[in-house]
Amino acid sequence: MPNFVQGNTNVSFVDSELRRTPRTPRGVPITSPSSLVFEIEGPSGVGKTSTLTSAVAQFVVSNYHTYHEAVLANDEATEMSGQVVVIDTECGVFPAPLKSVLEAKILSALNKQALDHQCREMVEWAMQRIHIIRPSSTAGGIAALESLRHKLSTVNPLNQNGKISQHHQITPAPTLLCLDSLSAFHYHDKYVDNLGDFKDKTANGVQSGLNDFFLLLTRLRNSCDVVVFATKPHLYRKKNENSTSILWNNSVTHSVTLNNVIDGGDEDRAGYDKVAVSCDGTTTTPFKFDGRGGIL
Repeated sequence: MPNFVQGNTNVSFVDSELRRTPRTPRGVPITSPSSLVFEIEGPSGVGKTSTLTSAVAQFVVSNYHTYHEAVLANDEATEMSGQVVVIDTECGVFPAPLKSVLEAKILSALNKQALDHQCREMVEWAMQRIHIIRPSSTAGGIAALESLRHKLSTVNPLNQNGKISQHHQITPAPTLLCLDSLSAFHYHDKYVDNLGDFKDKTANGVQSGLNDFFLLLTRLRNSCDVVVFATKPHLYRKKNENSTSILWNNSVTHSVTLNNVIDGGDEDRAGYDKVAVSCDGTTTTPFKFDGRGGIL
């Protein structure tokens, strides 16, 4: 399991949550990176996408040495591992800010003060490993997942023990799948649920587009080496959860909730403007963003 998954994202509150015992809603042991689903929740404007962007940049940079080892070993499958796919439903992930965060991460990793030829080459390499998809509907998101599953299953499929089934000289890095955000899918599902008797019915009963999306996401995680990071806004929760929300919640292994600080509170006086609350509510971490998208 790569260091990133073990809790080295360079985002303190994300790392703290990753180092906790993962949630296992159905008693399923967390035995492989593909079991990890990290949820970043919070209202609009608290930095969910910025936190996700920082994690994406660190994930790519942390796999740089694995890539070069694979090149030297002529291990093409491992060389192509460690890619990032961002399903951006709200058009909030842009290449320019992402590149800026990558530059800062690479300078820190190489212990340099200014970008030189080596840094610029590394930035370009990193950008080529990040793929942003912007589906216009839940059906588009489903198509993106199925296309990703088909691609990955031909490269690094998992066997029944959750291990990479192909022989590799170097352990391949997982694929990082980012969903930003789940809100678009939620509202689509809410619309379908309101259709009542006009809903499409299948042999398995009433299914919504969001149900199909999460079922396919589970299929992808079961067949390929994929780590999932997702952002989710604070949504109205019904007293009785619907099947779709249960399906997602049963997949989440780690989560944090982001909020703005209270005006005049301790965190505000200390110069912070955001706080991250751990899944169990026992730890609150103040933070702020620097001028290049990094997290302090």
